[in-house]
Amino acid sequence: MSSLDNFLATRSGWLFALSASAGRGSDWGIVDEFLGDVQLSSKESDDGYLFSSQVWGKVLNRDSVIQKGDGIAFYHSKRAEFPYGDRHKRRQRISLMGIVEECQQAGQDVSFLKVRIPEDVFEVFTGEEAIVWTPEREQAFSDCGLKDGPVRAFYPIPPTSWATFLSDVAKMVEEYTGEPVLGWK
Repeated sequence: MSSLDNFLATRSGWLFALSASAGRGSDWGIVDEFLGDVQLSSKESDDGYLFSSQVWGKVLNRDSVIQKGDGIAFYHSKRAEFPYGDRHKRRQRISLMGIVEECQQAGQDVSFLKVRIPEDVFEVFTGEEAIVWTPEREQAFSDCGLKDGPVRAFYPIPPTSWATFLSDVAKMVEEYTGEPVLGWK
């Protein structure tokens, strides 16, 4: 099974909220710098990229554990810094997605992530595509608990919202490659 198939088969996911606000932001709160860091630090692996990094985050619920095989979405909040002339008009967005390969978590604190990003997903998102918070996606984002919650937090994504985000990615990959994503509804 390809990494894209594995990614689209994930049934649960986490949303990692990023911001550039003084005192509350993360190093990845600037969209261009985040994507640049991922590109420079990723290692090509089979049909995708493997990215690993130290992180400073917290899961919101002390009983929640990020597992290998979970999906992950990197979310830039309205407090993030967006590129000049941003085609998405500075709207909050999911800027990249992948599969958790490894997570170091002690209680609520998350200190390390290793993420596998399928090649086509990587190319789509680093090519300035994003899953943008629009009126059509209001419910999916709101169901994650994002309204004005803390940044550097890992939000569990409800299965219906995760399926919506995966559907969006499958459509973006189909548009990018010009080929249908097999096995996707």
